[in-house]
Amino acid sequence: RRIPGYPLYLLLTFFIVITAIIIKKKCKKLP
Repeated sequence: RRIPGYPLYLLLTFFIVITAIIIKKKCKKLP
C-alpha cells in the first residue's frame, strides 16, 4: 500500500523548517 500524501507531508515539513529559519534570521536583524 502506497500513501499518496507522503510526498506532500515531506514538502510541508521542509516548508515549515525553511520558514522557521527565515523567521529566526529576521528576528536576529530586529533590535
